[in-house]
Amino acid sequence: MKYLLLLFSLCLIFASCSPQKKESKSSKINEVENTIEDEPNEPDSGNKNSEEVNTAYVFLSEGDSTFQITANMKLDHHFFGYAAPNLNSEKLILFSIFTDEVDSNPNNCKLGAYYDTNGLQDFSLKYSTTDGDFIKVIATRNKIKTELYFEKKSVIFN
Repeated sequence: MKYLLLLFSLCLIFASCSPQKKESKSSKINEVENTIEDEPNEPDSGNKNSEEVNTAYVFLSEGDSTFQITANMKLDHHFFGYAAPNLNSEKLILFSIFTDEVDSNPNNCKLGAYYDTNGLQDFSLKYSTTDGDFIKVIATRNKIKTELYFEKKSVIFN
C-alpha cells in the first residue's frame, strides 16, 4: 500500500510539472525572440516615446551655456557629438546609458564615451550656435577647443 501511494504521488508530481516547464521555456524563448526582433541595431532616441528617452540640456537662462546630460537608469540615451553637422561625419564623443558602449568605446570616439556629462572631469562643454538640425558645442580640454555637433531634436534649451 505504501508503494502504491508513493508511486501514485510521483506520477502526480511528474504529470503536473513536466508540461508547465516546457510551456514556460518556449514562451520565454518566444518573448526573447520578439524582443530581439523589435530592437534596432543601434539605439536611436528618435524611435522611442519622449517619456522613455533622456534629453540633453543647454542652460541659457542662467547666463551660462553649459551643455549637460544627466544619466537616468529609467530613460535611454545615446547621443553622439559629431565633427561636422552631418550624421555621416566622424563621431568624436558619445553619451550613452549602455555600459558596453561606455566601457569599450566601440565607435572609437576620440574624446571618449561617457554615461553623462558628470563624467567629464577634465573638460567642459558649452553651447555655441544652432546650425540647421544640429547645435554646435565647444569642448574645452586642457585649453584645447574642439567643435562638436549634436542633433538639435535631442536638446532642450532652458
